[in-house]
Amino acid sequence: MGLVLVGLSFRIIVVMLRSADLSTDPDAYIGHATTLLQNGCYCVPGTSNPTAYRSPFYPALLALLIGSGLKPSAAAGLVNVVSAALLTIATWWLARFLGLRKSALYIATAITALDPLLLRYAALPMTETLSAMLLTIGVLQLLKGASRIRLGEPTRRIIRAFALSGLCFGLNGLCRPVALITCALMCLCGAFLILLRQAPVGTTISTGRRFLSSSFCLIPGVVCGIILLPWIVRNQMVFHAFIPATTHGGYTLLLGNNDVFYREVVMAPGQPVWSGTSLQRWQQDMQQQAEQAVAGNRSEVSIDRWMYDTAVQRIAENGAAFRRACLLRWKRFWATTPEAEAAETGVFLRRILSLWYGGLWCGLVASLFCMIRRPGDIQLLWIAILSFLLLHTFYWTNARMRAPLTGIICVLGVIGWQQVYCLFRQPSRRSCPPSAKDWSSSDGMSAWCWRDLVLSSVFPVFA
Repeated sequence: MGLVLVGLSFRIIVVMLRSADLSTDPDAYIGHATTLLQNGCYCVPGTSNPTAYRSPFYPALLALLIGSGLKPSAAAGLVNVVSAALLTIATWWLARFLGLRKSALYIATAITALDPLLLRYAALPMTETLSAMLLTIGVLQLLKGASRIRLGEPTRRIIRAFALSGLCFGLNGLCRPVALITCALMCLCGAFLILLRQAPVGTTISTGRRFLSSSFCLIPGVVCGIILLPWIVRNQMVFHAFIPATTHGGYTLLLGNNDVFYREVVMAPGQPVWSGTSLQRWQQDMQQQAEQAVAGNRSEVSIDRWMYDTAVQRIAENGAAFRRACLLRWKRFWATTPEAEAAETGVFLRRILSLWYGGLWCGLVASLFCMIRRPGDIQLLWIAILSFLLLHTFYWTNARMRAPLTGIICVLGVIGWQQVYCLFRQPSRRSCPPSAKDWSSSDGMSAWCWRDLVLSSVFPVFA
């Protein structure tokens, strides 16, 4: 709780120092919230035209608080601060579940509470902190459900954990659609790991029981789909199209794969930041071209599909530039200094950020080696990271796109450094800390067999 209070104190200071940023509304979430209160429908801000351009959960949450009497900026700040507190608590429980020792447990929690990227976005009406909280809780509950299967706990407790995980993933999918990919990959990989788990010494597990146990890992996906269902039905009724996420994807794909971006950034020496003037000019040109191309039907869905098709065409025509753009997106995803803040960040602060995130990235690399000795939990955490990398290899990317992974990244980074400590400072302990969550057997025994070899060879390469 002390770390929670420290994290809250820092965020309150940031919000007070940059209170004007809470009114900037760069993604129009406050505009959507106020329009929802005024018109009673989810519409383009200031109009009565239905929209699915932005995910609805965050604006709905803001609308609830604004309707209760809070100012829009105060509502955004309150959501960010409370989400940060819950994220800190969820990270502590995730680190404890994975068997981190006391000092490492508090270090992982402190790094999350004081993460510079989330501190910066605490003063902006954006979804980073809320999404990070929902993702961390969802992943924690999914791991707990899988652990309860291995330990043979009552079915109701297994279902409860998986249902809560699905609830968090579903709400997160209505906040940032990438969470839907994370949920799908983690459910499938969790089911695969359960299917291949080793029976305790002297016992056997029938094929039917293996499939039944692994099928429980699909519950989060089912619950997530139920949470999304009202949004899908609403979009089907309004736009006559299947829209599980948003009508924003085509623009985001085209933003990262177009001739101007390739020429002025990707293929330019040093790969500079895309200038604001050029970006605005390109946005205006694309909007005009899209409206002309779908002159008979200027709906969001038609424009979104046109932008998708145009982006795919640009990728096919510029294969070399596209490959370099993918590498650039990976570079920006893992950047130590957020691109948007680089110009206003001093040299000293940039060095601090480089040390902060550079040390964390070294721990992440070290955590890959833990997967060889402890197949299961760590693989699933890396699957969550992989899901983000999979999407943002193609779509527009910068450092803030990794913000929802903050809790997971901090826990993995500390696990990696703890492994390094065990190897070099305690030679008698050559493996990752023991844990009751071992996936190789249901009683916690770590005996090598062909299944362990499959897990240890496939998943590190995959990650």
